[in-house]
Amino acid sequence: MKQLGQALLGFVLVVIGCIVFLMNIHVSSFSFFWRYRNVNVGAFLLILVAISFITLLVKYNKLTVGVFWSLVAVFFITIILSLDFYITYLSAFELVLIIGTICVGIALLLKSLVFTKGMKEEDKDPYLK
Repeated sequence: MKQLGQALLGFVLVVIGCIVFLMNIHVSSFSFFWRYRNVNVGAFLLILVAISFITLLVKYNKLTVGVFWSLVAVFFITIILSLDFYITYLSAFELVLIIGTICVGIALLLKSLVFTKGMKEEDKDPYLK
C-alpha cells in the first residue's frame, strides 16, 4: 500500500512539474515544413509519406509497413525541428523548484515501481526490524 501511495505522489509531482515547465515555454515561430539549405525537406517527406501510404494499401507487407511508419516518424521529427521555442525568464529559485519537483517525482516513481519488485517483505522497510 505504501508503494502505491509513493507511486501516485511521484506521478502527481512529475505531472505538475512538467505542466509548470511547459507553461514557461513559448513558441516564437512555426513553419510547417523544415528547410535545410533552401530545400523544403518537409514537403518532400509529405510526398514520400503519401506515396508510401498508397504502396501500403496496394501491397501490405512488413517492408511497406516499416517504410511507412519510419517516414511518418521522420516527418514528425522535421515538424519538431521547425519549431523555434524559448524558455521565458525564470529566476534560479523557480527553475530549481520546477526541476526539483520533476526529479523528486521521478525518484518516487522509480523507488515504488522498479526497485521494490525483487525485495523480500522484511527488506522493504528498514524501520520494521
